[in-house]
Amino acid sequence: MHTQIVEGLTALGFDSGWVLSGEEIVLWDNTEPQPSLDQILEAAKNYVKPQPTVAQKLASVGLSVDDLKVALGL
Repeated sequence: MHTQIVEGLTALGFDSGWVLSGEEIVLWDNTEPQPSLDQILEAAKNYVKPQPTVAQKLASVGLSVDDLKVALGL
């Protein structure tokens, strides 16, 4: 459930300014009312996780775009 809460808060635009302690969500530095757990979980259903770029995928295995170009002879 923690992943759903994190994804739901992110989908609702709360990229920071909150803490998850057990099942309790605490928002701060926010002038808007705190969303309910139901609203957060509903938003999580529509959350699309950002996909890594090609450069990020290459970096995760210790390569760069230039390394790929050399390997492909470009």
